[in-house]
Amino acid sequence: MKGAVTFGCLFLWASVSCTETKVLASLEQRKDYHHSELDKIRSDIRHKEAQDLVWSVALERMFADNSGLKRSQRNLAEAKKAKADSWGSLIPRVTIFFGLSSFLSDLADLSVDDVTGQVNAGFNIPNPFNFYAQLYGNELNSISSEWSHEVDRRQACRELYVAFRRAQDLEKQGAELLVERQKLKELSLANLPSALQQIENSEENYQRSYEQSRSSFNRLLGTPGAHWKPVGALPNVSYEKRFERFEFGKDIGKLGLKIEAAQIEASHLNVKRVKLQRWPAINFGLSGPPLFTTTSAANDFEIGNFNFFSGLGESIDLRDPLDAEDIQNAEIRLQSTLAQMRVQLESQLIQFEQAKREYRKALKEKRILQKRMASLRRSKVTSADALLEHFQQSSNLRNSLRQVEAKINRLDLEYWVWDDNAWG
Repeated sequence: MKGAVTFGCLFLWASVSCTETKVLASLEQRKDYHHSELDKIRSDIRHKEAQDLVWSVALERMFADNSGLKRSQRNLAEAKKAKADSWGSLIPRVTIFFGLSSFLSDLADLSVDDVTGQVNAGFNIPNPFNFYAQLYGNELNSISSEWSHEVDRRQACRELYVAFRRAQDLEKQGAELLVERQKLKELSLANLPSALQQIENSEENYQRSYEQSRSSFNRLLGTPGAHWKPVGALPNVSYEKRFERFEFGKDIGKLGLKIEAAQIEASHLNVKRVKLQRWPAINFGLSGPPLFTTTSAANDFEIGNFNFFSGLGESIDLRDPLDAEDIQNAEIRLQSTLAQMRVQLESQLIQFEQAKREYRKALKEKRILQKRMASLRRSKVTSADALLEHFQQSSNLRNSLRQVEAKINRLDLEYWVWDDNAWG
């Protein structure tokens, strides 16, 4: 007996020591892999040539490799699997057991007779009320997950659209900066330093924006280190001629209202479940002879050898035997959800009207800036001082127009996400 204890202690010590060594070795391998990937990405950032990327290909890559969408797809798949598992729970469960029993003194004389084995099949007959509630809840969760995934998909498309527009805008900015640098040759020595400083600041901001744009593309497409050059046309996303006719909840925002409705229905379902818990739980089962056993002859599977059993049980909290407090809490949560929904609806309506006013104001500003730009282009500049002033005015107008167009585009894309007709 002492020998067995000693052997067991030595085995445990060796296991602990071996486990620590393996963990440290595995961590070292992970660290080496991490550094290898870091070096590869660093090399790609410095040396990888730009590849043309059109909108349709970018969408395919994003839907296939975007980490956020993959996570959303897994959540949807799990919700659908839970719905299928509800019906799968009716399938008999097969359990397999094999055991070995022998005295320590007889370990050297082990034989097949010392091994016992058995294969059983259990039949579960669910409570019909609980089973229906489970089916209903899983179906509700599956539908809600589909709607949530659709929102995630649309928002990812919006992000990609913004990345495309930003990259294309940066390409124009780069070309404009080259033109402005050429114009420096026409300035006098007195005006050159201030103009040169302005150009250098613009180039620094351009480089920072360019790096951020590249990083955004790689995050969206799941391609770290890649160098994409967006080319070609984008889908025409403009609500300039339609936004005034939109009505919240009818022409736009219906998907969001569906998701909120699902949340309210989930709260109603929770109240029903709590009320159902007041009643005793009825369980059913059906057991038969083992499908296989090593200790007896072949089994007879006649109906008379199957055993049907049922039970009725309920645990009662004597402090609240009718579960009145749990029901009240569930109903309070339901009322809170309804109240929160009403507040959200008011906030959404206000935001929708504010977006309309912002859109009108931005369109007006855009028209004014475009007229000023056209007037500036028609003006003739002769002196060096006038050329510098013209240069500064032109740069300021372009920046202002770019900001206004970005605001309009942001509003367009927000409409786009919640416009069900745009997504088929």
